[in-house]
Amino acid sequence: YKYEDGELSKTNIKEIPNNLNDYILHSGAVLAGNNLRAHSIAYDASTHRLYLGYTKFIDKNTNQFAVDSINIDESKAGIESTGDWKNEFLGDPVSSNFGSQSGAGKIYILKRNLYISVGYSNEEFEGMLAEAQNPKSKFGKIFELNLDTHEATAFAVGFRNAQGLTSDDQGILYGVDQGPQGGDEINLLQRGKNYGW
Repeated sequence: YKYEDGELSKTNIKEIPNNLNDYILHSGAVLAGNNLRAHSIAYDASTHRLYLGYTKFIDKNTNQFAVDSINIDESKAGIESTGDWKNEFLGDPVSSNFGSQSGAGKIYILKRNLYISVGYSNEEFEGMLAEAQNPKSKFGKIFELNLDTHEATAFAVGFRNAQGLTSDDQGILYGVDQGPQGGDEINLLQRGKNYGW
C-alpha cells in the first residue's frame, strides 16, 4: 500500500522472490516472525526503482540476506511494478536452524549510493566477532552499492546488528548498532572505519 496526502492506495508489485513456498515445503522449520521477512525498503525516485532488503530461502538449511530491485510505474491509477526483480546484493549464507535472524538488513539511499547493513552470523560470540572483522565475510558490515555501476564495496566494518541508517541535512551518514545486552550505539558512519563489534 502507498500512503500519500491522507489517502491509502493499493499497489500492484510483483511477489517478493524470497522462495517462501519452498521454505514452507522443505525447510522443516517452524515459520516464525524472524523467518524470511522483508527487512527494509528504499525508493530511488530518479530512476523509479524500488529496493527491498529481505531474507531469502536457499535450501533446507540455508537462508541469505538479499537486496533486489524492481522498476515502478507511477503513471497508472496505482503503483505497479514492471519487469522482474533484479538481485543487487547477496549476503553470505546463514544456517536456517537459527530462524534466519542474521541481524540488520537495513537499506538507505544517499547521493546515488544504497547503503546496506548486514548483521551477525548466528554463531557463538567468538564466531560473530571474528566474522565482523573478517574482510572476506559479509557479516557485521555496512556496504555501499553504487546505483549507477551496481558495484558493492564494504563501507565500514565491525557491527553486531546495525538496525538503522539515516543522514542529516549535510548528507552525513549515521547508523544505530544494537548491543547484545544494552550498550546500543549511534554511530557517525565513515568510510573505512572499524567500529569493533
